[in-house]
Amino acid sequence: MNRKRIPDEVQAEVIFKSNRECVVCDNHKRGDHIHHIDGDNSNNKFENLAFLCFDCHNEASLKGSLKKKLTPKTIIKYRDHKYQIVAAERENSLKVFNAPITGLTTEDLLTTTKNAVVIVEIEKIKEEYFSVDWNKRSDVINKLQKFSNHANFRVAVDVFNFLSFIADQTRGGMTTDVAVSIFSLILDFFPYSDKEGENEKIIELANECINIAFSLTYDSTIYLKNYDIAMYGLTILKFIYKKGKQQNLKELVDRVNETYNEFERTLQRPELDDLADALQLVREFKSDIEEGTLSFPPLSDNLMKLIYSDRQNRK
Repeated sequence: MNRKRIPDEVQAEVIFKSNRECVVCDNHKRGDHIHHIDGDNSNNKFENLAFLCFDCHNEASLKGSLKKKLTPKTIIKYRDHKYQIVAAERENSLKVFNAPITGLTTEDLLTTTKNAVVIVEIEKIKEEYFSVDWNKRSDVINKLQKFSNHANFRVAVDVFNFLSFIADQTRGGMTTDVAVSIFSLILDFFPYSDKEGENEKIIELANECINIAFSLTYDSTIYLKNYDIAMYGLTILKFIYKKGKQQNLKELVDRVNETYNEFERTLQRPELDDLADALQLVREFKSDIEEGTLSFPPLSDNLMKLIYSDRQNRK
């Protein structure tokens, strides 16, 4: 059987529907491998794929072993159940932004109509995005910029869901330009509010941004060795950390710190021995997180040489 590359859209759908978590583990362990359930690496149909962590993928792939492995039927049951849970959680999350409106004013009606128009345009941009290759995708998603003047919580939900879907494709060959666009759009569309009653909405959007940052950083360091992309992911984390500090939302500060801890754990993997530079990069960004600006921190000489060399190789 000849291995065929999983199409970007299918790969992103598998990761997105599983919320980037292993569909078998019940402890929300991060997924890592897209597993072909029937064992045929050329069968890239969505129904034949499941996102698994390293350990579960290893167990599912065991052959001729006395150790009980995960059977295809078992994986499918776990996967389908996981998809239902994730979908239900997202639906409940969306309810935070879709509270019924009573006593609708003319201004409320105008805002609602604008939101609907913008959301339709976002769907058109999504379709265009998947019709072009990575070198043109930055230009496509930058079309979202023209709607930034209409940024509000409801519009941000659809924009960030789209960006999350894109971030889940990072390992498929994302370019630095696309990562820059994701970073810029998050800054432009993250709505400002100092109303205590809207903290729940801020936290929901911030958590989506943290997931985007994790996808960019994790996949770019492990699969692409593109540290420029990783730096934009880590700067998104810093942006959310600053939001948490500014608005006294301890939950966001804690979540960012937990994400850094998770990076450090996952980048110390026994099966991979080439992640020392990635781990150093994460730690240097972490030590800079209290600084006021969103510029990249000054990096060690060895990291600067590595990043410069990588840039030259990608030209």
